Amino acid sequence: MFGKTILLLLVLFGFINLQAQEKNSAFSAPVGFVNDFANVLDQSGKEKLENLLRKWSKENNLEIAVVTVKTTGNTNIFDYSLAMARDWKVGSKTKPGYGVLLLLAVEDRKYHTQISRDLENVFPNTKIGDLQRQNFVPNFRKNDFYTGIYGYLNALFSFYTDFLNNQSKSLSKSSAQTKGYSFSEALQAVVVTTNDWNSVQGKAQLFERKTGGSEWIAAGKFFPVVVG
Repeated sequence: MFGKTILLLLVLFGFINLQAQEKNSAFSAPVGFVNDFANVLDQSGKEKLENLLRKWSKENNLEIAVVTVKTTGNTNIFDYSLAMARDWKVGSKTKPGYGVLLLLAVEDRKYHTQISRDLENVFPNTKIGDLQRQNFVPNFRKNDFYTGIYGYLNALFSFYTDFLNNQSKSLSKSSAQTKGYSFSEALQAVVVTTNDWNSVQGKAQLFERKTGGSEWIAAGKFFPVVVG
């Protein structure tokens, strides 16, 4: 049975270039977004996940790769996943680098979630842990890998879209707060006049009005100005 450590979810950190990458990759080349090397997903499940992840990548700038393997061998699952994510360059085409590698090591029965800097504000570690326990543990114990993965991915995507919506609202609010008033709303004005377009010497005068529909009234006399 699968216990607390079942699945590894690794998000690529955004650094793509390897300092010492071997000429021949240690991993099989990916085919699409879902690579079920452990054969724990049926064809229908793989196709549904593939279509879902392809849609998210195209429409939401979120690139997620789902990978299953039987074991990571003598390599620590964290190191194995990080090396795979770098080798496959997951998330390298998105700006910011929103890339996720979901690796399931079936025989090792372990899982772990690591997030990139660009996703730190999207997926808090405490929430990741809750979502894993809710989706992975009960379903993987029944060998229902598709339901566990599908539920978890949708939960992650929900947090991702909430993050984008909140970010958009914050930008709109900030824009509204800094929005300048139009001249029709102004109650004070400075009028500068010169003899012609090429003149650098001119004069200015202040005007005021009580409301947007009132007439402008001069406030004080003209004073000399330099137009630069």
